[in-house]
Amino acid sequence: MPAIRQILGFEIKPHQIMESLKDWHFIESLFYDASGDKLKALQTLETFTKAYNSLSGYIVPNEPDDPYDVMNLLHTRWVHPSDDTLVSTESFFDLYDKAQLLAMEAIRLFLAACENPDLDDDLLNLIKDRNYNLGTNDHKEMINFDLIYEK
Repeated sequence: MPAIRQILGFEIKPHQIMESLKDWHFIESLFYDASGDKLKALQTLETFTKAYNSLSGYIVPNEPDDPYDVMNLLHTRWVHPSDDTLVSTESFFDLYDKAQLLAMEAIRLFLAACENPDLDDDLLNLIKDRNYNLGTNDHKEMINFDLIYEK
């Protein structure tokens, strides 16, 4: 893949990326615990070996144990931290997927602009001078958020 070779300096074949994704999926499936039995067994083992959370911390339960739903897996309504007119029910993963698509486009436009400086505006129009934390360019103060970890 030319972009990876250009960025990282070595070649990665598309089938290698697919193999790594399949391996990752397999490992993740080992950590999924619909019944809760894996978590209990690992916690017992960790208690015996005094290696607390060394493996059980990776377990993904069937139902999240998160009283605050920080990833918004329940898709409850929330407002943008700096603009209460922007309302969403998207989860962290929904937003991550969108960001990933945006990043891939930004990388494509960046590499094109490296080859041809006349294409700089295409990249700049995509990123729109957005703030990294808020995704906006209006420089508003964050007022709509709850620091749950300070409770």
